[in-house]
Amino acid sequence: MKIQFLYFDKCPNTETAYSRLEEAVSELVSDTAIEKIQVATEEAAQKYNFYGSPSIHIDGMDLEYDSARQPSISCRLYGDEGVPPKWLIEASILNALKPKGLLFLCVNNSARSQIGEGIARKLAPAGVRVQSAGSKPTSVRPEAIAVLSELGIDASKQSSKNASQINPATVDTVITLCGEKECPLFPGEVHRVHWELPDPASPDAFRRVADELKKRLSIVFANNAEMKEADSIRSQVSSFYARSIQSSGGCCDGPKAGVLSKMAGYSENELSDIPDGAVSFGCGNPLAFSEVKEGQVVLDLGSGAGIDLIMAAKKVGSKGRVIGIDMTDEMIAKARKNIADSGLQNIEVRKGMIEKMPVESASIDWVISNCVINLSPEKDKVFAEIYRVLKPGGRISISDIVAAEMPDSVKRNMELYASCIAGAISEEEYLAELKQCGLRDVLVASRLVYDRNQLKSLVSSETSGGCSCSSENLTDELKNNIITALDGKVASLKFSALKPSSSIGTDLEPSCCCSDESKPASYKGRCCEQ
Repeated sequence: MKIQFLYFDKCPNTETAYSRLEEAVSELVSDTAIEKIQVATEEAAQKYNFYGSPSIHIDGMDLEYDSARQPSISCRLYGDEGVPPKWLIEASILNALKPKGLLFLCVNNSARSQIGEGIARKLAPAGVRVQSAGSKPTSVRPEAIAVLSELGIDASKQSSKNASQINPATVDTVITLCGEKECPLFPGEVHRVHWELPDPASPDAFRRVADELKKRLSIVFANNAEMKEADSIRSQVSSFYARSIQSSGGCCDGPKAGVLSKMAGYSENELSDIPDGAVSFGCGNPLAFSEVKEGQVVLDLGSGAGIDLIMAAKKVGSKGRVIGIDMTDEMIAKARKNIADSGLQNIEVRKGMIEKMPVESASIDWVISNCVINLSPEKDKVFAEIYRVLKPGGRISISDIVAAEMPDSVKRNMELYASCIAGAISEEEYLAELKQCGLRDVLVASRLVYDRNQLKSLVSSETSGGCSCSSENLTDELKNNIITALDGKVASLKFSALKPSSSIGTDLEPSCCCSDESKPASYKGRCCEQ
């Protein structure tokens, strides 16, 4: 494991943060040295991906910072006067260690350790064995079972165990949870950490313990919990679109002169040369007004049944190439058939996720997408990937849905997610994401605010060629309520931007984000207390 501590000179929090890091490292990975690095120049900041002082990097990853984003976002503050709390450091080290056998220990194994076991079972990836035990085990307290139930965790089969019953070969990490460091000892060569939590007495105290453990364990298993949710969303979206492409008159296989294809910006002339099955509803024509030229390489994100692939292939000609990415087998098969029917030879469809594109870095002249990025549960990764695959000077032309604040009932509705509504972010967020990934000259090239009739097309499966691949389970009353709630708040926008020819995009000087200097901070700047 490689641990680096990076800091600005004269940052008053440096020594406090470093001492906390030293303490955590001595407990968990005592044989690991800490590399202490003072960052004094812009070149050094770029070399170390340094975004603020103090920063702790574990195996090259900032303890707190999402590496897919650019440092231009507003700084995030630690809750403890700019110094990372010790538990955050410990949890981040545990995350890097990737424990396979986790044991929670306290004296009675009746409350805190049982709660820890239940939460860890829910958050941990497959293959991680989670156990709890105590030196003087008693029965599991009903309040522990109740608070886990509130979190959607069934702990009815959990039982108290003596630590002597635990096979040391099944444990590589021990977390003790007693109020003081008087928890049971566990034999063997394991990583040990102590999270001091008071013994809960009231229902609210049990909830506080559960909340604290969930917060800490979410860091230990960071990315896994989010990945589970993201994978679930992707799976459901893919299933919706797979069903729709297989059903006659479905949303993604409507008539080529359908009203929604025209609403999306496709002309009669453009549609006349497209195979019938290739027309699928988007929210705009990403190739309209674009400057795609002969011989260029175009990448279509979420290429669906292939309309934009075919249109792009005609623009780039035989000397150019068009690549489509889609995650749904049925869509890929449909697109390949439509491409074959078109007679074009310069199109390739690849199976993959737009959050992790099967495309070489710096190989694409144009990235296009039609009403797809709103469906991604990890949009920041999509934007980071767009930046990666674009050549220097490469450009984007993306049509997508944006939405102002919408009711939670809409956000949670998976059918509306697949209908390109519930996953939409605001125009401001979209523009910020494009800029944060490193793109420049970001602007909105066109805008269409949906009226009630157009919103109905999004949420009604009866409309031929509609985007809604899932709304057959929505009642008419619910559809009307949704349309009323979203009236004037949903729009189709076309975004354009380019990747700079040079990687040097700023001449900003390093500073804390809360400094009085006139220039904005070029790093995360964790607001050192002055």
